[in-house]
Amino acid sequence: MAATLAPDMAAAGYAAQEDAIEEALGVMVARASPREAADDMGRRWEILENYFRFYACCNPIHAALTAGETLPAEPRPEEGSARS
Repeated sequence: MAATLAPDMAAAGYAAQEDAIEEALGVMVARASPREAADDMGRRWEILENYFRFYACCNPIHAALTAGETLPAEPRPEEGSARS
């Protein structure tokens, strides 16, 4: 969505922050400055604080996919239905 809005936003006068990449990768993702990250190097592992997706989709759909795993592989005929 951001990629489709970017040209219109640029034309309207919007501009990126000077430190947008550092902000996104350093503060929002790592939540620490490079100096702070180096302080606990070898003792603290960021991978343990991470979130891993089990499916290749956005997070709100994960519950539905997990629930779908409990469905039977073959549909069961409804009780009381006539068989030919």
